[in-house]
Amino acid sequence: HLCSPFKLPSNKYENWKEMVLNFDVNEMLGVPSSNNIEFAEKEPIYKNTFVPNDTNHFGTNKWYHTLVNSEDAWDISLGNESVKIAVIDNAIATSHSDLDVFKKRDVADDDNDTTPPETYNINSSWSHGTITAGLATAEINNSTGIASIGGNVELIAVKATGDGQNPGFTYYSYKGVQWACENGANVVSMSYGGGGNPSAALQTLINLYPEVIFLAAAGNDNSSEINYPAGYQNVIGVGSVDVSDNKSSFSNYNDGFPFWVDIAAPGGFSFGGLLSLSLIHI
Repeated sequence: HLCSPFKLPSNKYENWKEMVLNFDVNEMLGVPSSNNIEFAEKEPIYKNTFVPNDTNHFGTNKWYHTLVNSEDAWDISLGNESVKIAVIDNAIATSHSDLDVFKKRDVADDDNDTTPPETYNINSSWSHGTITAGLATAEINNSTGIASIGGNVELIAVKATGDGQNPGFTYYSYKGVQWACENGANVVSMSYGGGGNPSAALQTLINLYPEVIFLAAAGNDNSSEINYPAGYQNVIGVGSVDVSDNKSSFSNYNDGFPFWVDIAAPGGFSFGGLLSLSLIHI
């Protein structure tokens, strides 16, 4: 069977069906007249993959987006501002120009100031929450900073470490999760954890909100010991993979039942790590 595309002269006919009825394919092919048209259809016009114009979304800077095919996903949806992602962490610089903040609360110091008490230059550990918030919710296609995986979603920022406490720890996880769920969170992100005995109170709280998606970091100890909150029921435990889609050297992992690490996402040190708002001194 010969299959050949032809461009029909659109200026001669009112619609494509009339083009087919009046087009002499035999004359075009130089063969005797016969029923040589098996089918005729319009050729689809395909949309190019969406690439956001955010300043740092290029080359190896966006390796983690490339790994999970973010740009293909953005062709389907750029996210919706009706989706609220709560980030529970040590502190979040909500004044950052690349963040779209819906609500914010410092549950540790009982106020509405989620700003890190020290700048990145003085103590980089305080930037952890802003980094995680940026990766999840930084505004997309705004010619600024990075593009987040969440695109147009909005941020609920929850500071769960007191100004006078160690920024390497999250002290008020329960209060943070509770406040987020009571204030409109559709997704709760918890990039912290530890071993030991689980909290019955926190598990009960999580169970009260079956409509909320809870995610937590599996941990960075290269260990199979169950970490919490990732190990709780109804929480998606997230491990880490590198640019080759292999387990990051530090990522915690499953080692037989029970399986508590549910998925893996890009993380770690490939090409200098995940480019985020940590590049801005906060």
